[in-house]
Amino acid sequence: MMKLSPCNIYQEVLEFLLRQEISGLNFPLEPLCARNGWAVLPVQEFCRKRGFDVAFMLERVLMSNYGAAIHFRDRDKYCIVYNDALEKSEIRWTIAHEIGHIVLRHFERYPDAVSSSGVLRESQYGLFESEANLFARFLLAPPVILAESGIIRISDIAERTGLPHEEARRMSLFLKGSFLYMERDEILERQLMERFQIHPDSRVG
Repeated sequence: MMKLSPCNIYQEVLEFLLRQEISGLNFPLEPLCARNGWAVLPVQEFCRKRGFDVAFMLERVLMSNYGAAIHFRDRDKYCIVYNDALEKSEIRWTIAHEIGHIVLRHFERYPDAVSSSGVLRESQYGLFESEANLFARFLLAPPVILAESGIIRISDIAERTGLPHEEARRMSLFLKGSFLYMERDEILERQLMERFQIHPDSRVG
């Protein structure tokens, strides 16, 4: 099972943001999912429509208290189900994380790792979760946008991007460390900055 590098995932995010024509931080995720044909449902509604028990659904089917992406293989459709009891920032993070699983093609790359219920098996979570977490962090808080806008502090990142505090802390550390040295596609970064109307010589606080 080949692991994607942070550079690979960052490039996937840049390309995805450009394809989706995203031009600002804290953008809504539900319309983005709708444009791509991915349903997004709170677990209460998902279970009510199908007559399932919520606790059973989270623990035994989705195998997560946050939610999961479900792949309906016969129709090749995805549905992101999230726990609506979570706080707003955690729901946003969960949806972005599940988008990561879809865009990084975890279901397609590793079909044997998908359960009969259409979710990724718990035994494979280590690799999948780390990749989807990194994708979500880059998606909600594009590093080049934050760096060129001077958004480095944890509180500023959380406020401007909607990231949960712990994820904002990780992004702040990343911007001060690994991001400065990692291999990056400057053309894609420049295109994204243009879309966000950010010029490297004019930072905003």
